[in-house]
Amino acid sequence: MLLPSDHDFTNLVVLHCNTEVMHNGVRETVTQVRSRYWIVRGRQVVKKIIARCLTYKPLEGKSYEVPPAPPLSEYRLDNDVAFSRVGVDYAGPLFVKNIYSKDSKMYKAYIVLYTCASSRAVYLDLAVDATSETFIRSFKRFMSRRGIPATMISDNGKTFK
Repeated sequence: MLLPSDHDFTNLVVLHCNTEVMHNGVRETVTQVRSRYWIVRGRQVVKKIIARCLTYKPLEGKSYEVPPAPPLSEYRLDNDVAFSRVGVDYAGPLFVKNIYSKDSKMYKAYIVLYTCASSRAVYLDLAVDATSETFIRSFKRFMSRRGIPATMISDNGKTFK
């Protein structure tokens, strides 16, 4: 059936077909319309009607711009010895299995993550629980291997019992 491009019935047909294809764009709507009708200058009519479609606009709109990154802290820019300024965090619990024993029991384990603030080097240590005593032992192992850090940054998590 041939439809004129400037008729109200044509607009209703295009809106109906746009809804049937779930507001999926001009190409899909034109395909749906052409399966039953032929509109004079059909693609232009569909573009004009879809441009006014309130459901389609958020899908095709511009995305938000990424905000500019904040400037780095002074301690992150210092060309210092590795691990002189350290960030620390706990990860877990992870469930691990002792492969050297006969039982297949799973145990909780935690990872203590030490990150150098200037070079982004990473030091990982395994902890058996989330107590403060275990963290202090891990921190002593870290200091004996990497030296005493001048600054230590933490997220102040409520992990420790």
